[in-house]
Amino acid sequence: MAEAEDAFGSAVGNEVIGLYTAGSARGFSPTQAGNLRINGMFFDQAGMLNQRMVRGSTVHVGISAQGYPFPAPTGVVDYALRTPGDKAVTSVVLTQGAIFDYSRYLAEVDVQAPIVKDRFSVGGGFTYQHNNAHEVAVGDRNLNGAVLGHFTPNDNVTVTAFWSLLDTEAIDGDRPRVFVGDNDPPRFRADDMTSPEWLFFGFRVLNWGAVGSVDLPDQWRLEAGAFRSENNFPRVYTGFVLNVDQQGTGDYAIEQVPPRFNRSTSGEARLSKTVIENSRRHKFFAMARGRERDTTFGGGDLRRFGRVTLGAIPLPVEPVYRTTATTATTTKQLTGGLGYEGVWLDVGQLSVALQKTDYRRDIT
Repeated sequence: MAEAEDAFGSAVGNEVIGLYTAGSARGFSPTQAGNLRINGMFFDQAGMLNQRMVRGSTVHVGISAQGYPFPAPTGVVDYALRTPGDKAVTSVVLTQGAIFDYSRYLAEVDVQAPIVKDRFSVGGGFTYQHNNAHEVAVGDRNLNGAVLGHFTPNDNVTVTAFWSLLDTEAIDGDRPRVFVGDNDPPRFRADDMTSPEWLFFGFRVLNWGAVGSVDLPDQWRLEAGAFRSENNFPRVYTGFVLNVDQQGTGDYAIEQVPPRFNRSTSGEARLSKTVIENSRRHKFFAMARGRERDTTFGGGDLRRFGRVTLGAIPLPVEPVYRTTATTATTTKQLTGGLGYEGVWLDVGQLSVALQKTDYRRDIT
């Protein structure tokens, strides 16, 4: 973990150190607060990022945010892309592991290849993972992968583009959610609860975009990033066992929700100017960032199947569901900002920033 900059939160591959993560920093969630970056550029995440696409992340909060442009009280999480290098590399990993009766089979392939020496290289990787059911988890199949291209037409311009996929679905149906009534909880094993195969759970996540920078004359620098993030649910079924008594008996119901999605387009452009005078360095920033997010939800149809006992749930035939129209929300946000960073060697550092946001949310 030599790449970790501080003890506040850093991740490289599967290794994580520090106090904070993308989901928790000082009691807040940088992800929910919208304080995520990819290679320093603003990114609105609708679907999770996979490790075939990102190399790691760093949480900038408190002292560790000093010198980072436009910090936030919740912390800012900056993801670093898996930028392909100039050497041809191929790796294959096969893994089989078991924890109690929960077994995992994993196959990984990663490739990196230079197309034009020192100018253009591509890379990517794909993972297939099969997880058998466990007492606290449903068996599932996962396919994730990413393709990246790194282009440097000259010494002043750099562009990195990426595309990634994460596709997940449950095996043999998702387990129902158990809600206990006004009584002591019953004793039961989650892995004894069966579900019909048609009780489907799954989603497909897509993330793609590009980031780039241009070094201009007189210490000017232009950076920009544009991103698309999608979380799509083609079919959604959710099982419930409601009002469960102490003997483990409750009301069995399964809801179907029409296809729904959470999709966002976001990006940022930033212009900076560096002025160096002896032992002092001044850096001025001007940035604009925005996002447009579309989300659908609701419209479900709930069907009841009577009283059942946990551990002996029947496998009903799929009924004819009659779902209704979904509710749609559209969120638009535009932010502009100015910033200054001053560093005086062996004396101190000062960062000042001002931002203004215009926000609108429509519900249909």
